[in-house]
Amino acid sequence: MFKTIKKNPGKFFGFSILLIGFLLAIVPLFYTLITSYVQSQYFTFFNPKQLRIYWSLFSQSRILLIFGRTMLLGVGTATISILIGGSFAFVFERVQFKFAKILRGLCLVPILIPPYIITISWMQMFGITGYISKLPIYNLFSTMSIMGLCLFPIVFLIVSAGLKRISSRVEESARLVSGKFRTFWKITLPLLMPYLLTASFFVFVLSISEFGVPMLLHQNVFVSEIFYRFGAFFDHEAAISMTLPLLILVLFLIVIQSKILGKKPVQTINSNFTQKKIKPSKKAEFSIYFFILLILSFSFLIPIASLFYLVNWAGFTYAIRTSLTAIWNSLWISIGGASLLTFFGFFAAYFLSSISGIKKRVLDILIMIPIIIPSSVVGISLIRTWNNPSTSWIYGSILILILVYLTRFLPYAIKLQESNFTQLTKNLEESAHLTGTSFFKIIKKILIPLLFPGIIATWAISFILIIRELGASILVYPPGFETLPIRIFNLVHYNAPESIAALCLLLIVIVLIPLAFIYILYKNQTRKK
Repeated sequence: MFKTIKKNPGKFFGFSILLIGFLLAIVPLFYTLITSYVQSQYFTFFNPKQLRIYWSLFSQSRILLIFGRTMLLGVGTATISILIGGSFAFVFERVQFKFAKILRGLCLVPILIPPYIITISWMQMFGITGYISKLPIYNLFSTMSIMGLCLFPIVFLIVSAGLKRISSRVEESARLVSGKFRTFWKITLPLLMPYLLTASFFVFVLSISEFGVPMLLHQNVFVSEIFYRFGAFFDHEAAISMTLPLLILVLFLIVIQSKILGKKPVQTINSNFTQKKIKPSKKAEFSIYFFILLILSFSFLIPIASLFYLVNWAGFTYAIRTSLTAIWNSLWISIGGASLLTFFGFFAAYFLSSISGIKKRVLDILIMIPIIIPSSVVGISLIRTWNNPSTSWIYGSILILILVYLTRFLPYAIKLQESNFTQLTKNLEESAHLTGTSFFKIIKKILIPLLFPGIIATWAISFILIIRELGASILVYPPGFETLPIRIFNLVHYNAPESIAALCLLLIVIVLIPLAFIYILYKNQTRKK
């Protein structure tokens, strides 16, 4: 592998990016945990002092209650997302009805809007100072419901991919012998189990890692407790210690998931067939429309309409005028961060696409680690690593935010572009090498033109992920560099509903602009073909 890296500058650069990414993302995490445990300059595997701290912290009934509440949040959110997303997947993949393409696109909108914006909107309608009425929304069930309505598109996409690989003819044949329920239970569900487990895992991890929604609804879960301990009470050791249960829990779920999926190979039907869809009666079709529109109304249509209701032109211009610095900060750091992620992700993906076997599997696992780590844990690990006199020039500047974005979102940029490289034939590049063409000319003349749509999509998704980030940014952002999500979050505590609504709408528009650009680009590419 290393001989190949030396001969090819692109692979060398890609390997260097992965190595630097490992040092910047994984090492700070382990450094934080180890220094928290050691508590002295002499490393000992058995540290009675720190073990006593762990025991006194995690044996408290209050901490156990918070852990139980966190687990309930994850399980409840995953259950709601599975019920909604799985139902949507079956409807769109197995039933033929009008406006399916438009409704399918609308079903993806909730995942694009930050969950804390949806929460703020419901609070302004039914919260303590709600303009409609005061309802008991400050509870765990409301938190699970909002998170489930925001995250169900993940389940929808993953389960839809699974259903596309199962021939409807197999299900139809089984129904001739058994009933619909038995066919679903014995055939469809086992074939979908890998997709359901994967979707449940991602939703569970994202829900227990969410910072904004539990904080706004006054639900003390592990992520908010870590924030309070670290930022409000300056109990850094307790905050760092409390990251351990989350990490152990996530790693335990990864092991359980691989064990379940690895018990026996699950085969699906993947051949060139056309899925036969059911044509429903008019009454059934009306029920489908009602169900889809009801879920979409609660997930984003009603919240966005509420934001528009609260805003007038004078209030909108005032909110923009008083938040220009935060808006500008968010825009330029998101543009710069997305460009860096796309650039680094391109070469890292180029390197990964050239290797296979155990090396590839190990690197894939290492790349996925930052994705499953809660945002607050990322923020604390970076603070612990860079908050010292020798690196204060990093910690006290916007470079710490750049490190947050690279740590959290570089895996997405790598994986998005790796899928593009796997679809690219190696013959073109090899032929160019034989003619003596330099690597950088190959990139300019061959790789970039062929992969341009994927590169633009990676940049747009990276931009969206950065501009909406709150959980780690609120811990590490330098003084005077407030971003738009942090500005919105701070305004919530000052009860300024008009300004909050205006900035929330602005953030939604900023998030949707790159997607509109991707859609236009996709349409142009389709017409050229």
